[in-house]
Amino acid sequence: MARQSSLLGRVTLSLGSLLVSLLLIELYLREEVAFVVQQGATTASSFEADPEFLVTTSSRGRRYVPNAHVVIRNHYLSQRDIELHINSLGLRHRELSSPKPEGEKRILVLGDSITAADSVPDQETFVRIAERSLHQVHVPSVQVINAGIANVGITEEVNLFEDLAPQVQPDLVVLAFYLNDSRPPWGFAGEIGDRGWIRRHSILVDTLFVRLQQYRWIQTHARRHLEWVPSAARLPWRTSKDAFAELVAQARYDWGSAWLEESWDVVRRELTRLHSLTDSAKIPLVIVAFPVLFQLESEFEDTAPQTELKKIAHAIDVPVFDLYPILRSAEASALFYDHCHPNPAGHRVIADAITPFLGAQLNAIL
Repeated sequence: MARQSSLLGRVTLSLGSLLVSLLLIELYLREEVAFVVQQGATTASSFEADPEFLVTTSSRGRRYVPNAHVVIRNHYLSQRDIELHINSLGLRHRELSSPKPEGEKRILVLGDSITAADSVPDQETFVRIAERSLHQVHVPSVQVINAGIANVGITEEVNLFEDLAPQVQPDLVVLAFYLNDSRPPWGFAGEIGDRGWIRRHSILVDTLFVRLQQYRWIQTHARRHLEWVPSAARLPWRTSKDAFAELVAQARYDWGSAWLEESWDVVRRELTRLHSLTDSAKIPLVIVAFPVLFQLESEFEDTAPQTELKKIAHAIDVPVFDLYPILRSAEASALFYDHCHPNPAGHRVIADAITPFLGAQLNAIL
């Protein structure tokens, strides 16, 4: 009997230690792992690490959930807690008055995660900094509207404009173009299945499940998309044109697609579609072109994608503001979190560069 009591005691102690360890790991992960927390929810659901609080997907593409109010804890790029307010139109912007007030000018900025910039607070994005600068030197009533959505391409950006233009009533449309915009959006977020109660309430369980699914997905699907990542640390792309070309080739399913001729068929088609839509609505369209960090840090210039974009845009009379020369002349590595997403300093440099360009476009329509 004593032996059974002793065994039961050891089992109880072991289970207790295990539970305490799991709890400590859970608390640690809540401080270290990126996850989305819904604001203004009940106490129970406020702990759910659910990306579906922020993003939904349809045949028209990825969109932000209208009226979403979330905090991205421990953002994977900035390691900051970022609060996101999404308005009723599904945009990272304050609520827009309808109908548009007389005298108000609106600039709609279409783009991907670079524009959405969910790694920094709204006030630190190039969109919001440019808006403040335009208030000072141009039109106090101008609104620069952030229509960026993470992990989309040019097709979804044009779809978004087509769907929202009547409600937004923009006076100027800016396409923030990045080198992988021709690629159909791909990612892991939509492939992890129904999360269930345990995964919604435990970062530990959800993290373990997602890591396992990610591993399986990478083994079967994503290897070709990610093969350039280790090569970026291995290849001497800064000094060797051949090594740079090899890195580009390995990144052909991401930013490297901009060096593929067939990618520009997509860009040409969708840019022409966007221009047709804006032209019919008598709304000026301009492009701001974003480079990849590898272009900026190489000792030689390879601007083939920018050259092709300008050629296509010129054929339909769409102005292009190329950020490459501005960012190349700066200390580029100090302006980015990774190969494409600007940090706060980068957003400031970008905003300062494009503000005079946007101001000139506004002056032309005033």
